[in-house]
Amino acid sequence: MKNKNFTFSSTILAFLVAVIYFRCSQEVTYIPSSFMSCRLEKKLTGIEARQWVDKIHGKVVTPPESEIGFYLGENGPITVYVSGYQTEELARKELLRMTEKISSQNSIFIGGEFVELDGKNIYRCFGMGQTHFVFTHHNKLIWLSVNTIQGKEMLRAYLDLIN
Repeated sequence: MKNKNFTFSSTILAFLVAVIYFRCSQEVTYIPSSFMSCRLEKKLTGIEARQWVDKIHGKVVTPPESEIGFYLGENGPITVYVSGYQTEELARKELLRMTEKISSQNSIFIGGEFVELDGKNIYRCFGMGQTHFVFTHHNKLIWLSVNTIQGKEMLRAYLDLIN
């Protein structure tokens, strides 16, 4: 009887370790192949993503670890910009720096404010016919540009995807 209990306990322990390992080792996909009935049309990573963002800003603004996903479909266009920083703290500092700059009077973005969604602090603004959500996730700074009518729904779906 003692041996059966040991075997059962060992089996449960091994199962729990496997579940924890699998859950912790899953890498987050920030640029999925499809999102909200839209398909990924183009994906830029690394230097190519960095150059694309830097070009629209007219100066170097992105870190080397960057990726962009461009989506088209019935809910599109959707664009996801992801920049990776060495730490969560650096990503949060960059979020605050960025939101201060786009909140200024001479910005193409309007109505900028921090809103809370499902306990997450997210900067939301409007411009260029879309709603833009800017937030951090771990050491990533994410800028999500979506259809204004379905903005909150799309943001919630994206947060579910990366959490």
